[in-house]
Amino acid sequence: MSEHIGGGGESLANQRADRQRSPQDRARHTVRRILDATIDILVADGEEAVTIDRVMRETGLSRGAVYHHFAERDALVRAAQFDRLAQQPLGDIDALRGAIRATSTPEEFAAIIGLLAATICSSDRHPVRTVRAGVMAATATHPDLEQALRGLETSIADHLADAIREGQDRGLITTSLDPAAIGAFIEAVAFGLLLVNFIDHPPDRDALAAAVTRAFCAFLPDPA
Repeated sequence: MSEHIGGGGESLANQRADRQRSPQDRARHTVRRILDATIDILVADGEEAVTIDRVMRETGLSRGAVYHHFAERDALVRAAQFDRLAQQPLGDIDALRGAIRATSTPEEFAAIIGLLAATICSSDRHPVRTVRAGVMAATATHPDLEQALRGLETSIADHLADAIREGQDRGLITTSLDPAAIGAFIEAVAFGLLLVNFIDHPPDRDALAAAVTRAFCAFLPDPA
């Protein structure tokens, strides 16, 4: 059982661990705890359920500690949604890079493309795409968020282009097209699947994955 100081303070174990970190590391660790707790609440119960009091309970942090890093509840929600947004596309790129490194022929890679397409077409991707769209919409009134989003999207595009370039170097992806252009197309398809959830009679997920697979396989090397 964890020991807590009265008034919503941190557990003694967490305090001892924090004392062993540098001030910068302690700050990053605290922010990470706050964001992780907020994301858990968002996923479980939605934005309306996020309150400073609940984040305090989930993390064991004091009110002052939370407000030190996030001046208001809406700023915390935006930061958590933004952080949540970053995790999924970067995870997909890691999976693509892993597939590239695990295969040696275009035929093997084509089979894995089918698995990756099925993953991005799954219905559980809809919430993250909705978050992404919401963050993009919020940039109209939050210039600071626009700058952060621009940095994130640029980072995602750069990572994806690097993975595609590695695939080209291994002979798995055509070299006749610019890797950044291929990446932009893949990102556009993946994000554009958000529209499927607003169609009254959407296509079957397997059929959709087959169509996406066919599109992505267009980037395999041309037959000799």
